[in-house]
Amino acid sequence: MAFISADVNKDAKLRQFKGLQKTSTILCVDLYPVGFHLSRFTLFRPKIRQVIHKTPLNRRLATEGLIVFVLFGKPSWLVCGRLMTFNLEPEILAQHIESTLLRPDATHEDVERLCLQAREFGFAGVCIQGSRVVEAVHFLQDSDVKVVTVVGFPLGGMERDVKRYETETAIDNGASEIDAVMNIGWFKEGKDKAVFCELRDIVESADERMVKIVIETALLTPEEIGRACKLAIDSGAHFVKTSTGFASRGATVEDIEVIRAAVGPDFGIKAAGGIRDTTTALALIEAGANRLGTSSAAMVLRGAA
Repeated sequence: MAFISADVNKDAKLRQFKGLQKTSTILCVDLYPVGFHLSRFTLFRPKIRQVIHKTPLNRRLATEGLIVFVLFGKPSWLVCGRLMTFNLEPEILAQHIESTLLRPDATHEDVERLCLQAREFGFAGVCIQGSRVVEAVHFLQDSDVKVVTVVGFPLGGMERDVKRYETETAIDNGASEIDAVMNIGWFKEGKDKAVFCELRDIVESADERMVKIVIETALLTPEEIGRACKLAIDSGAHFVKTSTGFASRGATVEDIEVIRAAVGPDFGIKAAGGIRDTTTALALIEAGANRLGTSSAAMVLRGAA
């Protein structure tokens, strides 16, 4: 992919770029690291400050503190000060994926296939129903694939004691990580203290295992997403997860951007629901997701090959 770069300094200004069309889309971005490396390059995700459509290139634009690039319309990252198409090698992308099987009709044979495929591709984990944890642990023994299970799934409306018991049982059966659905009705009513206590119970019951709080972004406003994220952080959880996959929609790039702004650069984000192709997966990672939950894991990974 073609690129144009400018010096990274506070006095950077848009120069006259030769060899381009007289009108083009101009992208102004801030830089911040996303926290991992590929080969010898440090990856930076552009935070869009301003997009000026079809701006004549001879127009003077002050860009104090910014880098200015011609935008070619594809998901892109800044690598060593240059704009390039964002992509991940399949083995790296696999480390972001939790292969998910939460269908109510999933059988023992389905769980076995899921786990064997996860071992083959090197997925970060498998996400299964609580009654299947023992089987998944057996199929994934001596591998690095995590066994993830759900608590309060899919509606989140059961009593706190039930969620605590679910969590304790899952951990006793060998689960590595817990994806717990918060009580969305309580949250909508403004019962933040009750929701916090529920989440704190789950975190304590998980006995230092990783806990992800499912907030169901399809049902929340951006302001509510920010409030839910704060409760998750304060509870001691490790991730916010967007969706159960049972609401009107799953994760969107906009959801991830709102969550990332709320939780900061170091807290985990799991995008889930509606991730069926590589383009969507890469866009969500680009927006700030650390993990992807998908029932189409092999399809997503094969598209990156």
